[in-house]
Parts: sequence; C-alpha cells; structure tokens
Amino acid sequence: MAVRHRPAATTPARRPHPKPRLPHRPASRPARTPAAADLCPVTGRACLSYERAEFLFKQATKSIDPIGAGYTLHQLRHSRLAHLGEDGWSASMLMALSGHRNLRTLGIYVRPSTEAVAAALAVHDPGRRRH
Repeated sequence: MAVRHRPAATTPARRPHPKPRLPHRPASRPARTPAAADLCPVTGRACLSYERAEFLFKQATKSIDPIGAGYTLHQLRHSRLAHLGEDGWSASMLMALSGHRNLRTLGIYVRPSTEAVAAALAVHDPGRRRH
C-alpha cells in the first residue's frame, strides 16, 4: 500500500505566535517583591497569603473531612469561637478575640451544642446544690 501525503500547497504556513514570548525568569528572582509588612522580621522571607494558607490547610484536612474537600480557614475560626463559647468564655471576651462589635454577628459563630447547654444546666442546677 502506498502512503498518501498531503500536497504541500494545502499545508498551512506556520504563523508566528501573536504575543512574543518573554525570556524565562531565573528561579532566584521572585515574580513580585512583597511589601515590607509581609516579610518576616527574623528570616526576611515572605509570609503566606491568605489564599495559600487556606490551600495548605485544605490539603492537610482532606483526610479528616467527611466530604473529602478539606476545611476552610473560616470554618476553623467558626469552630474556635464555638469551642471557646462552650468552654464558658464570656461574650465580651469572644468579641474582643474575634473583632466583632455586635453580639448578633458574634451569634452567627457561637451556637452552643445541645450537649454543651445540657452540661451547663447540670452544673448550675439548683437541685444538685447542697447548702
């Protein structure tokens, strides 16, 4: 069998790339210089961005997340405030820690579980007190 080749007249000519390619950057030079506030005062290295920190946290928590997607930093903040609230921290302390100025916005984060409410009631139950 003979192999058929396309005639040279119908082969499209190679066009140059529309944008000229820049020379490859050396690995030692960063893509951008971080602001001075984003540098560690001890090592001089750049700090993590929120996006990078959240990516790393999600990767680290994928194995323990029931959905398998990993947890977000916002979920970590939510659970921290909820656990501190269940441990008896006052609303004013939680507001100072979280930066909330309004109890309503803090209430979104702090929702005590039924077990925590039952435990608090058991501790403060007048029937259990002995005078």
